[in-house]
Amino acid sequence: MRFLFPQALLVAVGLAAVQGTAHSHKEIYNFKPEAGGLLGGNYALLPSLTNLSSMVLGDAFESFWASSYVQGTNGRQYLIVAHAIKTGGITMRYGAMDITAGGPYRQSAQTASNYTVTVSPSGASNVSAAGSFFTVADLADPLSGMRYSAAVPDIRFDITFGYSPVLLYGGLGQFVGAAGAQVHEWASPAGRTTGYLVVNGTRVDVDPDRSMTWFDRQWGGAYVRWHWYEILLDVDGGRTRVPLGVWNGLDPATGKWRAFATTREEPGVQVVSAVPNITVVPGRSYLSPYTNVTYDLDYVITFEDPSTVLKVSCVVEDQEIHSTPELKAAYEGLIDVSGTYKGKRATGFGLIEITQFD
Repeated sequence: MRFLFPQALLVAVGLAAVQGTAHSHKEIYNFKPEAGGLLGGNYALLPSLTNLSSMVLGDAFESFWASSYVQGTNGRQYLIVAHAIKTGGITMRYGAMDITAGGPYRQSAQTASNYTVTVSPSGASNVSAAGSFFTVADLADPLSGMRYSAAVPDIRFDITFGYSPVLLYGGLGQFVGAAGAQVHEWASPAGRTTGYLVVNGTRVDVDPDRSMTWFDRQWGGAYVRWHWYEILLDVDGGRTRVPLGVWNGLDPATGKWRAFATTREEPGVQVVSAVPNITVVPGRSYLSPYTNVTYDLDYVITFEDPSTVLKVSCVVEDQEIHSTPELKAAYEGLIDVSGTYKGKRATGFGLIEITQFD
């Protein structure tokens, strides 16, 4: 099976470290955290349609998502991906990679029917399952930040992050997904990050001044199949950093794909743009021996304003997190980004998610 990108209980699924064809990645990324907190940039003046304090995994397919871009005190850079999602139980999915070495990408996925959700009077929650957890850092303050931890074979970490000024998908934190679903989603693109990870049996501490976490909170639905991009762009030679999220989703009711981007140009400024064209760059792909899915690895994203064109390239071929009986596999991969933003040269990094949930 191939993903053709259109133009315009405890069930443990073994942990694998598949080298694939990883190229050595010598570039040192600028993992620059942001200050200001989630409500920075006069958030209170925005007519947001979403509740940032809704931090309880109550309904099916509500999720907490985090990708931490880590500068270790050992001089190496790492990617950590974590996802807690309400399925039949709670599914916890993880990915981790030594960026400096160019791989391998290690992954784990497990669904627990025996899980705990603790809710504080403030509405904050602590989700724990199978020895791992995803919790609000301060249960008395649901907007203080998050802490997440995993202790599964070959992936061990304990990460805490604060919040940076919010990115509201669709401009107001709500958009229409598959079959008219009202999807709520917001992100903290670059929260200051602390903690540690364990690499080959050795603890590596996080350098908090050079590490950051993109946290994504979503509930109310989605699409049945999608490509989603989190991107951090450096414009004007790195003087300006612009976070943006791009959705390209399939609506089964219409059989059509819909693509749009939300850019937080600065705290308090949310810009929504149609994305009329996302094309595959031929030449690079990855055939998963686990799912028999072929993932294309390079794309060009053209915004409604044609002076914004971004090329996205997966850094390592195999960045797939395997399935559980409740949730199919997904590609959760580190990407390099280059191109133009409003006519200005831009470079950056981020993550691509490719699903096969239909």
